[in-house]
This record gives sequence, structure tokens and C-alpha cells, in this order.
Amino acid sequence: MGIVTDQLVLRRRSRHNRKVRLDIMLHGGTLIVDVTIYRRKNGRWYIRFWLNGQRRMLSTGEADYDKALLKIKEIVQRAGDPKTARRQSPITFSQLAKEFEQYIEKRWMPSTVENDKSRLKNLRKEFGNKKVSEITEHQLTTYLERRKDKTVVRIKDGTRYEQKINVCTVNRELTTIKLIFKFAEDKGYIATNPAQKIIPFPIVHNHGDFYTFNERMGLTEEELYRLLEACKLSDNPILYEIVKVAVLSGLRKGELQRLTWDDVDFRRNLLRVRQTKTKTVFYKPMPDELREVLLALRNKYPHAHYVFCNSDDTAYGDWRRSFKTACKWAGLKDVCFHMLRHTCFSILGDKGYSDLEIQAYSGHKSLSMVRRYTHISPKHVQQMADSLGAKVVQLEKGS
Repeated sequence: MGIVTDQLVLRRRSRHNRKVRLDIMLHGGTLIVDVTIYRRKNGRWYIRFWLNGQRRMLSTGEADYDKALLKIKEIVQRAGDPKTARRQSPITFSQLAKEFEQYIEKRWMPSTVENDKSRLKNLRKEFGNKKVSEITEHQLTTYLERRKDKTVVRIKDGTRYEQKINVCTVNRELTTIKLIFKFAEDKGYIATNPAQKIIPFPIVHNHGDFYTFNERMGLTEEELYRLLEACKLSDNPILYEIVKVAVLSGLRKGELQRLTWDDVDFRRNLLRVRQTKTKTVFYKPMPDELREVLLALRNKYPHAHYVFCNSDDTAYGDWRRSFKTACKWAGLKDVCFHMLRHTCFSILGDKGYSDLEIQAYSGHKSLSMVRRYTHISPKHVQQMADSLGAKVVQLEKGS
């Protein structure tokens, strides 16, 4: 089957054969280009091809397959023509940021949207009036370096002091930068994402006996025990239950705060989770221990709407301060509530469950995110090493 349009020939055997060969007029001659056409999760068709020794990946802007095919000639010719290649969208960064905010407001949870809007304020000050197509990787890297070295004034107990911006804060800004330029690339405002290859700044995590870079580990068994014991002494009457449910379920803080008794199905042993980031819902099975904790809470507050509530049945709100105090009593440093999510999936990893099995429980969209949250403990790695050593010794003895 073939479609002929001017100097363009598209050859394909079926709709499932995404390999396309183009004969196009370029610089006065005919050039044969092999193109792969593929569909992304946003529903649009993209093309991937080699031109002048460079691998190009561009959007057709079309969700319809046949319409996308008919636009390939124009896209490849524009990419190969030096004049048209320099002709980019005149949209400024401020205009792009406004469009991006409208996009995420319809798709993400309000808390996530507000965080990204806050980070965009600094980016608007730096790049607001610049054309998106003129912003380079070097400019973005320079901006992030300045942000990392910048100091801000803090006030604590009436005393003013200067403090450097946390590296994690700068890395979150980089995440937002990558997202907004990826959005611009998908919209066709730019040919390539200038932030795509920028690497986050390294973060050193002290785990007592060892250090890791850019990797937040879960709590060890001993650390988790100390934390749970400290939670029992807290002024927050339900902190122990909150922490235990977080470890047993792996839910995010926002998901726990919004959890209502309508989301708990004791008959089918399921939790309905309204995800923090993506406005989606999935169902998570409850282990027996989690079921017992929730039943005890239900008996304690039989008329409550929210699972974690005050004595007057209103949502408890934020437990950051009481959690921080419990960590201090437990002798834990640099621990945040989100580490309990890492702890949950790391325990499953230590138990020998595969990434695919953990994904079914965690609700992550991709295995790469599962791997980001699942950390094999040093104790488990040591056991693996000892097993390997024992096996080698056994082989040497010929047994």
C-alpha cells in the first residue's frame, strides 16, 4: 500500500507497520529518509528519523494516524532546511508558563499545581520576556547554578540569619523546567527540549554506616521500631496509627489526609486511593495488619467522615510538627514523612517481590518509578554476598 503526495512517497503494509520511507526534495535533490512513526500517551503521533547525522524526534501535532502521515513531508523538509529550521515559534516564556498552568490545572491535583506555580515565579523573573525557542541549555544550567549558590534570609526565634537554598529545592525547579519545555516541545513551539540532558545536582544522604548520592532510602527495621515507639508518646493521639498505615499502605501524605471511611471497604478488603498527583483512582488491597489498625480507628471514632480526624470528627490536617518531634525523640535525622513510602516498597523488595508485583501494590504508572522507590537494604545485600561466598566455597570443595 502506498500514498503519493508530490515528491513524498509513504510505503506501509498496514496500520500496525509504523516504518515509513520518504522520498523528498531537499536542497534541489531527492533524499530518501526512513521514518518511524509512533504514538505517545498524550494521543499524538510523533516521528523519529536521522537527518544530516542527527537523530530527530518531532511531533506531528495530530492524533489521527492518516493526518499525521500526510504531515511528515512538511516536518522533515522543515527540519532539513536551515532557513525554516531557524524559524521557531515567537511565544515568550511568560506566555508558555500561562498556557502550561492552564494545562496542569485540568490534570493535576491542586497542591501539585500550586507547587509548580510557585516555582514558575522565579523562572518568569529570569526568562519571562525571552522567546522560548531562544532559551538554551547553557542558560538554564547557569540559572540553576546561581540558584544553588543563592542565600536567603530566615528568621527563627526573632533572629535573622542567612541560609543557602536547599539543593533539593533547586532540583525540584529543574523538574518543573523539564516539564514545561517538554510541554513546549509537544506543542511544537520548539524542536528539542533544552533541559532534557541537564542532570540534577548530587545530594548526599547519610544513612549512618554508609552514604548514598541522590537516593533517599527507607528506614531500617531498627529505625522504624524506634519511630513507632516514639509515636506512642506523642501529643498527637493518632500519630502512631498514621505512621503505621503509611508504612503498611505506602500512601502519600496527601492521599492519607483525604482518606475517608467511604474509601475503606472492609467487606472486600480494599482501599480506594484518590491519587495526589494525577487525579486518578485505584484500589489497593489491605494486609491484615492494616485492616486491624483501621478497624481500631473506626471503633474509636464511629461517626467520623475522615479516617484521620480530630475528636470533633473534622479532618486532622497536617501532622508535620508532631511527626518531626517523634523523629527527634527516636534519634532520626533528615527524615521526612515521604520516606515512609520508600520504606513500604523497600520492605517488599527485601522480601523478594519483583518490580512488577510491587507496582501492582504501589499504583505507580511505570516500573522506573517503582525502582526509584524500592531500595534493597544493606543488610539484605550483605546476606546476598554471604550466600555467594558460601556457594563459591561449596564449589571449591567439590560438593
